[in-house]
Amino acid sequence: MTQAIRAKLPIKRDWNIYQGQTWNRSIVRLDANKTPIDLSDWKARMVIRNGKNGPLLFQLTEEDGITITGEIGLVSWALSREQTESVPITQADYDLFLISPDESLAYPILYGKLIFTPYVPPEESE
Repeated sequence: MTQAIRAKLPIKRDWNIYQGQTWNRSIVRLDANKTPIDLSDWKARMVIRNGKNGPLLFQLTEEDGITITGEIGLVSWALSREQTESVPITQADYDLFLISPDESLAYPILYGKLIFTPYVPPEESE
């Protein structure tokens, strides 16, 4: 699922995640004219915690779960099946930051709750 982000940042967005399933999302940064903002040379970081200021559960970067397609303003991220399966809680807080090319500023763009629900596969018909 890709969402276009044009509003004042950061934006609060809660997500539901099935445990044991890969979870991925993406956003496109747009300017006031609905033109993608070039994010070439930018970095991103997502921090997922057990509570707003609680212990760190996951940190995603370009090395492990985040992809930035700079020229079209696209930021994509994913948690693997193993990561969602290993979460010991039902709810976590996250923050997604864009980091300036010189790494001097981290701009919060999204924050909210991740709600983890056990995945129950459909029964196979006989």
